[in-house]
Amino acid sequence: SCGGGSPSRVYTFMAPAAGTYAIEVEGDGHPDPLVYVRSKCAAADIAVELACNDDARPGDLLHSNVRLELDAGQATWIFVDGYSGEGAIGGGFTLQARAVSPPDIEAGVGYLNRPGRALGVRLDGRDAEDDVAYGFVQFVDGAGAAIEIGGSTDAIPIGFTRLEQAGGRFELEISGEFLPGFRAFDDFAAVRVLLVDSAELHSNAVEVPL
Repeated sequence: SCGGGSPSRVYTFMAPAAGTYAIEVEGDGHPDPLVYVRSKCAAADIAVELACNDDARPGDLLHSNVRLELDAGQATWIFVDGYSGEGAIGGGFTLQARAVSPPDIEAGVGYLNRPGRALGVRLDGRDAEDDVAYGFVQFVDGAGAAIEIGGSTDAIPIGFTRLEQAGGRFELEISGEFLPGFRAFDDFAAVRVLLVDSAELHSNAVEVPL
């Protein structure tokens, strides 16, 4: 449902245990691989499609991934295809299916320097795959209302000033400075943070006082 049209490679995957699974394709020079998963192999009916993905992230043409909640022993068929028939899928790709779990934020500490118009958050927690990738932040005032930034109160995607992860644990820091003309800085009371891993699994959301 998200593209296709090239000669496909088809693989069977049976979940060894109930849980969340990431199915990932990395192309090796192919114009644009994609992956889709069906509950039946021969049926072309869209009703048997469990998931489909072309680009793991916008502009990333060589990586595709989906995530699925599967029962123990559930069989699936994985199709590796090319977007819009862009050449035959040959041997130039890597396919991986693995059990994944989302990051878990266990603790957070915030700091705020009003004269310097700077703030930051330090977080630590667990992530079995050591693959925390990026996060979202949303600033809130003393009443718990989201503060508008750039004309929107939506959470903002953000990278990390520091990220250390190994052995199933992570420590990270998010920091930044705001221009003097940004008046809402004086209303900041806390920041809500959510982390995302390489399989696009979301952590628990936490609110850290500033």
